Formats: sequence, C-alpha cells, structure tokens
Amino acid sequence: MTSQVPIQYIDPKELKEKIDANSVTIVDVREDNEFEQEHILQSTSHPMSTFSESAIPQGKQVVFVCQKGIRAANAAQKWQVFSKQQPFVLNGGIDAWKKAGYSVSQNEPSSLEANSKAKMWCGGVILVSCMFALLISIDFLLIPLLMGALLIWDGFNRRCTITKILKRFFNKKG
Repeated sequence: MTSQVPIQYIDPKELKEKIDANSVTIVDVREDNEFEQEHILQSTSHPMSTFSESAIPQGKQVVFVCQKGIRAANAAQKWQVFSKQQPFVLNGGIDAWKKAGYSVSQNEPSSLEANSKAKMWCGGVILVSCMFALLISIDFLLIPLLMGALLIWDGFNRRCTITKILKRFFNKKG
C-alpha cells in the first residue's frame, strides 16, 4: 500500500516565481463562463464538470486553480490518484492571485451567457415542437421528449452537453 504525498498549497508569489521560471502548468478548473470572464494568463481551462485527469499535460509541475481553492483541491486529489505526482493548489485561488496584485486576462461578460442561451434555445425548440405536434403530427413530440431526456441526463451527470453542442455549432471559427 503506497501513501500519497499531501497536496501542497502555494501562495501567489510562489506561483508567479514558477511561471517566471517556466516550470509549471496551470490548470484552471472553474467552469467555462468563469474562465472566459477572467483567468491567469498562462492557465488552461479544464472545468470540473468535464474534468479528465488524462487531459492534464505531463512534464511540468501542475498547479490547480479555481476561485478560492476548494474545487482546485478536489481536482488535485483526482489528478494525483491518476498521475501519482505531487499536485499543487493556489491557496486562496484566483481571488488571492488578484489580491496579491497579479494580473488576470479579463473579458467583458456577454449579455447572455452560454447556459442561458442554451436554455432559451431548448425552450424554443420544445415550444415549436409541441405546436407542430398539435397542428401537424403527433410525431413531433419525439423532439421535446428526447431533449427533456438529455436535459435530465445532463442534470444527473452535472454536464452541460446542450451548451457544448450549441457553442460548437454557433461559435465555429473559420
């Protein structure tokens, strides 16, 4: 039976030194909308809702970051079991990073976030499908039934499948 090394918490100054030495991979485990609003410039997004230990790059020390440090610690534990390496967590998260005076990459939040857009799109599809079922053919009820099943599945699995599908569809970059 092997014992794991406890997660090591580092402060913003230590993280900045690691960034300057190019010796670290920063993994931000906040959700996409949080990451899009602000993040440490050198970080990559790996949201907890879709977190995959195998997607984390190997070769450098890995520091997990979230808003305050709780989600980062959970991700670090999962990753440590998978990788058998020492995980690091930014103590106090991105809030502590900003409080220490370090910069973040910021974007203006959109007027409607992706999840809101997905909910509006689903609601519209369900409404139109039900109207078609009443006016044209009962077969149109399959669409809201399937969409409802997907939404329930997403809820149980804490996923945002519809949001991801819509983002890929509407945000194609040519």
